Amino acid sequence: MPKCLNWGPDSVALTTNCCGVACWLGAARLDALRPSNLPTVSDAAKREDQDERKTKTWFLVLAYDGTDFAGWQRQAEGVRTLQGELEKALALIFRFPVKTLGASRTDAGVHAHGQVCHFESPEYWDSDASDDVLLKRLRLTLPAALLARRIGRAPEGFHARLSSCRKTYSYRLSTSLELFPFEARRCWACGALNLAKLQEGLRTLDGRPLDWTAFSMGDYEPEYHGPVVKTVQLLLKVEAPDRLVLYATG
Repeated sequence: MPKCLNWGPDSVALTTNCCGVACWLGAARLDALRPSNLPTVSDAAKREDQDERKTKTWFLVLAYDGTDFAGWQRQAEGVRTLQGELEKALALIFRFPVKTLGASRTDAGVHAHGQVCHFESPEYWDSDASDDVLLKRLRLTLPAALLARRIGRAPEGFHARLSSCRKTYSYRLSTSLELFPFEARRCWACGALNLAKLQEGLRTLDGRPLDWTAFSMGDYEPEYHGPVVKTVQLLLKVEAPDRLVLYATG
């Protein structure tokens, strides 16, 4: 497989076509002189096909403002999602179709500071670009609401969701209805709260093993998904007289 050059589908297509023609012409000229024990063109094609099936895994850490997206997961054509925008950008940079898998599938309007995903590229894909250069290209390609924080080769066996040790979600609450416009996307103006009752409810659930089967989609596989009994740590932090943050880690 010819080595991919630099940055742009036109140069890659041109290089591939030229190399392909050169290889076929060379094979035609040398065929009569080829010793019988040398590999044939069909043998080389088989090895190349095997190489194409080999993949390497990449990890990616993201931050995003989910306000203007219909959630993380890709949907039908015309529906703008975070995964859809990310995969379009990765396809431009890596020059082949990319399918990502995220550690979480956040809903519409949900933001992230450290969403993790992984994707695979063919083993033969090669580039002189370092991780830092790939990261810069990705940042220039993605929409402003979606930031690539880190990118790199993942260790063998890595899976964005199944390799996750824990996840933390935060819920910002305002007990005042006076919420400035630049806070509105990241805070819920819920009005007055009974903090004593809220703390009592949190203590009931905090650190308690619970069966979460009711939250599954019904396709639960123990060997793949792990146990349905999980423990969640809950913490309520008062940031200001009218600002609360609820942290849930599981």
